[in-house]
Amino acid sequence: MSKLLEKLQGQMKALLAESDEISAKDDPTAEDLERITAIGGEMKALRGQIESASEVEETKAWSAKSAGMLPIAVPGVAPAERSDEDSPAQRQEAATKAASRAWYVKRFGDVPAAAEQIAKELYGEYDNGDFSYVAMKKHQDFVRYLRTGEGDRKYSRMLLLTPQQIIDAAADGATIAEIKSTMIEADDTLGGYLVPEDMRTGIIERLPGMTVVRSGANVITTSRDSVPITTATGGTSRYSSGVRVTWTNEQPTSGTGTTNATFGQSKIPVHTVMADTTISRDLLEDAVFDLAGYLARKFSEAMAIDEDEQFLVGDGLGKPQGILNGTAANGAPFDANVTTVNSGSAAALTADGIIKLPTNLDAQYRQAGAVWVFAKATRQAIELLKDGSGRYLLGDNNNPLGGNGGDRLRNYGIKESEAMPAIAANTYPVIFGHLQGYTIADRIGMSVERYLDSTTARTNTVVFYARRRLGGQVEEGWRIIVQKVSA
Repeated sequence: MSKLLEKLQGQMKALLAESDEISAKDDPTAEDLERITAIGGEMKALRGQIESASEVEETKAWSAKSAGMLPIAVPGVAPAERSDEDSPAQRQEAATKAASRAWYVKRFGDVPAAAEQIAKELYGEYDNGDFSYVAMKKHQDFVRYLRTGEGDRKYSRMLLLTPQQIIDAAADGATIAEIKSTMIEADDTLGGYLVPEDMRTGIIERLPGMTVVRSGANVITTSRDSVPITTATGGTSRYSSGVRVTWTNEQPTSGTGTTNATFGQSKIPVHTVMADTTISRDLLEDAVFDLAGYLARKFSEAMAIDEDEQFLVGDGLGKPQGILNGTAANGAPFDANVTTVNSGSAAALTADGIIKLPTNLDAQYRQAGAVWVFAKATRQAIELLKDGSGRYLLGDNNNPLGGNGGDRLRNYGIKESEAMPAIAANTYPVIFGHLQGYTIADRIGMSVERYLDSTTARTNTVVFYARRRLGGQVEEGWRIIVQKVSA
């Protein structure tokens, strides 16, 4: 064997050893996967050199042997079958697809076959529509944009739906063309990089654990600037529509038992909200730092605190409309169907007022999962209520305000938010009810903008802004009741 062939063989073995080392990792990084792709290209080039050298020596044995060395093992993914007829490009493509599938499965789980098939139609212009490969390229490009500010526009404005979103759209009867139009409608944010939907979904999924309203509200996803909501009319606090039941005898009179369901329509506007965070350039240059995960956590925290305030007391002006009006009428409820009960004191809460709240809400909404919502100072005021003998009503003797222990009041769960009004004359510091009466509209598509200018450069930092769209308002006010501090 010539020295040239020995050298080429040594290089090939080194590349194989490097790929084996990466493949042995339980959780390969995006950089690892990029390196696997690069190794495939280097091996392709080496194969060409080896074949040329072999022809000079009139031997094909090494060429045949090297063909079997090309497949790269990826944890959790069976190696694709190879044949001697496979071209280097085909082997490289197969290895890259295996790597992308392993990357996606490790992060997000397997891609359902139905979603994968539809994705081929949706993303055919992107690498033949192979979903896991397109997703990997989108994520790699997104991380590159976060670190350097440079991204491929081919991917930066691509709305990458999650497999579940694709399946849900198809289950609702949407055609490929309709799903594509949804993607275009959602891709109208100004500037920045449109983040992968699984990251936006991950941020949204973190919010309920940090919020009061979202965890119990009716949440819908849309791609439009407003969401039309069809509502049944003719209802009362007890009945949600005009439909009633009538009992008749064996020969009912004409018209007996006839009821009509009537409907109206309301609209939830979708607004724009932004969150920002600053990261040091040193961290951005750290290859092992999970930049996308860090930003997701920080954005989730900021968005959770702000959106909860808007859902509770937002004034509806360029933002969601809260259960309580944030400005007019001392924060009275926006929706006329939300019942108000006075506390019984001009400037304080009373035990009688607290007890009256649940009993003024119809049973079906109490039993469906009603909760209390108030600030920690209001909770303290309730817990300090005493009887005429100085005994705490919440903890002593008959325990008239107590529940079954823990975070409960009158046997209903407690949620705290510092966005709620403080106790004062004519304010509304307590909400009680089934929060399904509030509807949140999340719009798909979220963008991230990166800023490095003369100001941030002096502090060795980069500023990131996340921009998303959402709306919210009360749709079924009869599920909710509030307490007004009034005699």
